[in-house]
Amino acid sequence: DYNKAINLNPKDYLVYDDRGLAYYYKKMYDQAIADFSKSIELNPHFKLAYSDRGNAYLKKGMNKEATQDFNKAK
Repeated sequence: DYNKAINLNPKDYLVYDDRGLAYYYKKMYDQAIADFSKSIELNPHFKLAYSDRGNAYLKKGMNKEATQDFNKAK
């Protein structure tokens, strides 16, 4: 349970990214973006979170934001 893991260690950026992916696959894109953003906040060097957030932005039709994140993921 990702919520429990976050409660135990709220600074674990990987758990936020993982929960974001769970939201993404459930088509809950706003929640996914929030979790990917938190993952990035906790570790700005974690490039996978930028890519994941970019994919969620694409699903919402937010192409400019998606492109910015994909560029940061390189």
